[in-house]
Amino acid sequence: TFMFTDGEYMWAWVAYLFGAALFLAACWWLTRKIPWFEVKYLLRVLFAVLFLVPWYSDENSLYLSPAWLISGIEGAFDGPEAFWRAGTPLIIALGLSVIASCLVFIAMWFYRSRFAKAA
Repeated sequence: TFMFTDGEYMWAWVAYLFGAALFLAACWWLTRKIPWFEVKYLLRVLFAVLFLVPWYSDENSLYLSPAWLISGIEGAFDGPEAFWRAGTPLIIALGLSVIASCLVFIAMWFYRSRFAKAA
């Protein structure tokens, strides 16, 4: 197998994170006109989680890669059951981000409704 040096690995992550930041900025700009606050911010959070969750590149490796990339490549080349090695933590992270976002939205709703009655 081909192995990167530690420096090459770090620069690959720097390049990936720069590209992900540009993509997330584009997603932010594209979702700015969605009229529903909750939908707009939930989409932004889901895109961020999707592109920023890492997972181990190989079963015996200590190096991390984007989970969506690992699950996609393994699912395409090694079969659908291989998708779940990196797909499971990615789906769990997406689900937890939806739950956390919903809890934040509920807390914001209670906060606003409580202070709207006091004013």
